[in-house]
Amino acid sequence: MPNEIPEPWNHFLHDLDNSLDRELSLVCIGGFVLAMLYGLARPTSDIDFIECRPKAESKRLLDIAGEGKRLHKKHGVFLQYVSVAQLPDNYEDRLAAMFEGEFTYLRLYAVGAYDLALSKLERNSEKDRDDVTRLASASDFDPQELERIYEEEFRLYVEDRLFHRTTFEFWLELINEKNSASEGQDQ
Repeated sequence: MPNEIPEPWNHFLHDLDNSLDRELSLVCIGGFVLAMLYGLARPTSDIDFIECRPKAESKRLLDIAGEGKRLHKKHGVFLQYVSVAQLPDNYEDRLAAMFEGEFTYLRLYAVGAYDLALSKLERNSEKDRDDVTRLASASDFDPQELERIYEEEFRLYVEDRLFHRTTFEFWLELINEKNSASEGQDQ
């Protein structure tokens, strides 16, 4: 994670923090996490979050910093609640704090790399596949651990198991191909 929060995120997040009067935590996913936590140059104009604690503050938060609201108009970036992301059962055990000590009230947490990858499985867009292969090559990413989490914490809880398994196997092939290509370049 970068030592300094890059713009426009720095001023956006500080303005958001200054709008709060008590501690509030967000669990984040998506391009913001890829860029801030894993250092991947991934353009995004929002911070996707799957959970706000306390939950009752979610609406107020989006009224301040959601799309089209005051802080979005000021900074050009916004918060977005994502309700459709599927995550493994124990993702909370792998949350990573972001920018600790930077804010008075705002607390940001990111899902772990494997959880972030699996959150993209349902949509399976070209951008999602690219994100996952870049994430796998940019971090200490073990495809076997991804498969373990998929099997033990994810697979049994998705509706279309055949679709997810087929897509997941395709992703493992992409990751292994990318890793093999990278190893070939290193030699």
